[in-house]
Amino acid sequence: MMIRAKMRRLAENAIGLGAAPEVQADYLELVGSGESDAMRSAMLTMSGCGLVVRGLWRRFGMSDPRLEPPYVPGSVITNLLAMAQEAGGWTEGLDPDLDVGDVVYVSEPDHVGTIVRVDRTDAGVAVTTVDGGSQDGGGRQKIVSWDRTFSLDGTITGGPLVGNGRVVRGCMSLPALASRFGGGGLGGAELLGLGAVGLGAALVYRAIKRRRGW
Repeated sequence: MMIRAKMRRLAENAIGLGAAPEVQADYLELVGSGESDAMRSAMLTMSGCGLVVRGLWRRFGMSDPRLEPPYVPGSVITNLLAMAQEAGGWTEGLDPDLDVGDVVYVSEPDHVGTIVRVDRTDAGVAVTTVDGGSQDGGGRQKIVSWDRTFSLDGTITGGPLVGNGRVVRGCMSLPALASRFGGGGLGGAELLGLGAVGLGAALVYRAIKRRRGW
């Protein structure tokens, strides 16, 4: 599905951005576009996991007031969860259909990351996520990718966040979110790669987006 490929590209392009001076401007463009100077400055020291997902959803093209400035500190994961639930895209625990572009939500303490790779096994699922909220060697916020494994019951069995009773609280479906809040529009280069049927479907999708103001 091309919307999944688009989100994977957006997420992977964000890897390495953070509060370090050489990448700070690009990081703030992702997490703090349109915010006040004071808020953008504050975001450099906030744990960025939810802010990065919020920024990726905006960059993907989703439209909802909860994604827009001004940001209220502490609200981001609550808002992401509410949007997923409204879209019918929230699954409690580990979603057996988890795929690229979806968001996995790990609890206690709360953490979210965007899936960019999925491999399923009889024992569970191995994923790569792109996450904000990590730190570089200087203790500054940095977006990184992590390899993780989850058992079928949602227990984290490999990679960061293992132990301490942390589990997958739930998963947020990208196709459901895109259907409800828009986004994922295809560019010219992507259209050239479609067959006649796919091209027709893409053009119909674009027309619907224009009518709905997406």
